[in-house]
Amino acid sequence: MKLMLSIILLIIISLSLTANELHWQKFEDALSTAKKDDKIILVSFYTDWCGWCKKMDRETYSDAEIKKMLNKDFVPVKINPEKPGSINLPNVSISYQQLASELGVRSFPSTAFLTNELLLIDVVPGFYEPSNMRTLLNFMSVGLFEKLSFQDYQLFTEAQKLNDTNPSPKLNFVIGYFQLTFFDDKESAYKNFETALNQKLTSKEIYAALHFASSENSTKSKEWLKKAESLGYKEKSELDDLVINFVKEIFATR
Repeated sequence: MKLMLSIILLIIISLSLTANELHWQKFEDALSTAKKDDKIILVSFYTDWCGWCKKMDRETYSDAEIKKMLNKDFVPVKINPEKPGSINLPNVSISYQQLASELGVRSFPSTAFLTNELLLIDVVPGFYEPSNMRTLLNFMSVGLFEKLSFQDYQLFTEAQKLNDTNPSPKLNFVIGYFQLTFFDDKESAYKNFETALNQKLTSKEIYAALHFASSENSTKSKEWLKKAESLGYKEKSELDDLVINFVKEIFATR
């Protein structure tokens, strides 16, 4: 009985350790797995001389949460374009160097994301610490890349973090703009615009934003538009311009 319990315990420990390992695959195998499991292919491009690549392996890809996210939603591949080798695809054979060039890899480390149909989603250059990598992986896994760029998503999440610790009407406006423009979340956007207004951010743009976030053709929507136009509002691009100015002002010193 004790022997049986010991064997079961060893099996459980072994399975746990295996689940926590990062399973790097050959590109051809990764493509097959990605199609079978409907996952995104992550390709980590590195070189032997790249110190930041080693740091990323040591600090980021060894992080328990990162490994869990990668094993769950991605099929990870590591490729050194400076080494000889080729990838045999259904109708073509391509070298590691050619693949990096085709994907637009210009520096190391770089992380490429591909659909299981080998369509490029994005190539993200540079070292990513665990917290930023978690943000990046979440962005990819839930399909947000179909709505906005990762740079814009980073800006949005950073604005949310800043607003949690040091709220301001300008941050509320920026957050509301993203919710309205990229996520079509009118309810959340309206709340943020309304908060900005209550914090004394009064301008033609804030009234126009409230108009767009209100129920279409509602009485309130028409009232907000009328206020905006009375202050000289002409077109929606004025909201874009104000967000750009706010972003420059908020993040200029960061």
